[in-house]
Amino acid sequence: IPEMATPGLKLMHNWDAMGLRGTASHDIVAEDMRVPKNEAMVVPVAMLRMIQQAQAQIVSVPNQLRARHALGITAIWVGLAQAAFDFTLGYVGKRYGYLAGPNIGTVGTVGFRSEQAWAQMGIGNMEHWVETGRVVLYDMIGRLNTPYPSNQEFTRHLIRTVYHLRRMSEEVSAGAMKVCGAHAYVKGSPLERIFRDMVGGNVMAWKTDELQLSLGQGALGLPVSFVGPAGT
Repeated sequence: IPEMATPGLKLMHNWDAMGLRGTASHDIVAEDMRVPKNEAMVVPVAMLRMIQQAQAQIVSVPNQLRARHALGITAIWVGLAQAAFDFTLGYVGKRYGYLAGPNIGTVGTVGFRSEQAWAQMGIGNMEHWVETGRVVLYDMIGRLNTPYPSNQEFTRHLIRTVYHLRRMSEEVSAGAMKVCGAHAYVKGSPLERIFRDMVGGNVMAWKTDELQLSLGQGALGLPVSFVGPAGT
């Protein structure tokens, strides 16, 4: 691994994200950089493929436990979703809204937003995703120490888990904003940071569409793989 002071290696300092700012994922550009042969690790592509294919045939708990890194990221999503849900429940019980009182048919009646049917439906959707997301994640973690019939079976289960938790993040982040409304969509509100971090997770790492594609391919018996920031 070359030192940052190596000529030709440049840190771009271009990570100024709206959410997940703490990751500091700056780009690094290597241009006309020379690495001494005695400091370089060179693995022929053919040998690398052979190693990967051999590993793919081995069903072992240690291989499955490598998924803990990815599942740790999804646990952050569950925590953010719970925080967004908790904030929403507290907010709608204090925020007034038109046509939210007990006499819904009376023009001008004002009550809390928590009394409005559309808000209750939105909260119901959020509650579904938060709780099923937690169940799916805990189920996956609980099975890591039990060998699966094959690596493909394990990979498909992992993809299902991550896909569900990505959908959870998408639904809960959008749902919190819809239910809480404009006056929660302000700087300084706790929901601002929660929302930015959740959406940051939605646009990084694994893509929902790619995961959905892998689910379909796996169901058809095609080989699938799981690749991302936490390994393969």
